[in-house]
Amino acid sequence: MIELRNQYQSATEHRETLRTTLARLQDARKNAKPHFEGLLAGFDRRILQGDSPLGQSVGQALAIMDDVLGRIGDSGASVEAKLAEAAAALEAQIGKADEEFRVFSERYSERVSSLSAEQRGLLESHRKVMEETANLPTLERERDSARQLVEALLRGLVDRCDAVTSSLEKRSALRREKIEQFGDQLKSFGVRMAVASLQLPKQFQDYTQRYSEGTRVCNELRSNHSDRCWHQSLKRGYETLLRDLLAGYSLFFRTSEFSFFVSVFEDDDLQIELKVGKGETDYRGIGQISAGQRCTAIFPILLKQQSGPLWWISRKTT
Repeated sequence: MIELRNQYQSATEHRETLRTTLARLQDARKNAKPHFEGLLAGFDRRILQGDSPLGQSVGQALAIMDDVLGRIGDSGASVEAKLAEAAAALEAQIGKADEEFRVFSERYSERVSSLSAEQRGLLESHRKVMEETANLPTLERERDSARQLVEALLRGLVDRCDAVTSSLEKRSALRREKIEQFGDQLKSFGVRMAVASLQLPKQFQDYTQRYSEGTRVCNELRSNHSDRCWHQSLKRGYETLLRDLLAGYSLFFRTSEFSFFVSVFEDDDLQIELKVGKGETDYRGIGQISAGQRCTAIFPILLKQQSGPLWWISRKTT
């Protein structure tokens, strides 16, 4: 009886393992290329394009990265093809195994029928336990498949945060350049202008008043990743979650309120100062001076603009 029990158990486990292995191969085949493509998640070659004083070094660096990306792509396609070939071969073996299991089951039934009622009852109980636990490998495969999907989505979020950060920084750099050029025309009026880059907008501050749990997540994220740009901190948080889903789960998924903060993008703030004394450091922000002084600061800005109401008035009178 023990021999029959062991034979039935090994036959059932082996057949189920073969099927689970085939399913894993098929999942691996679908995910092979995305996995290889995600090895360099976050690398954006567009950032290295364009004119630069470092043109020669940057050009060679791009060639190195393009070669690496090409090899990664080729490796992904090669692995995908090998997995497809292995899956086809394994599927054929599973067909043979099913036939062997059918023959074994017939012999097993014949031998069980010759046992006593008590022995048959024990074997039947064991068989039911085997059937009830037979879906465990399938559940494990589904778990692994879900994990792969989550990891692929996280790699996409890392890339998206990188792209957002890059775009915001380029926008800020362009604004700083324009303000510096415009600011040179205002020095004689005692007016100074500057761009405070990538400030969290009022919407973000409003959310901190309304969503305490979401705010707690944001604060913890910023304390762990103190990057100047909020979306860069968010990117590093996703990278941490990608390395350890269990460790990062409590941070990102403890509350749905966090989703409000993810949708907020940084913006630049314009700082305007007026010289109120004779010293080079006697400048005060526009929020710290009187209404008349504010007009004194704003008027030359309006005069120097190449468009706007004063420009149209001057154009019509000339």
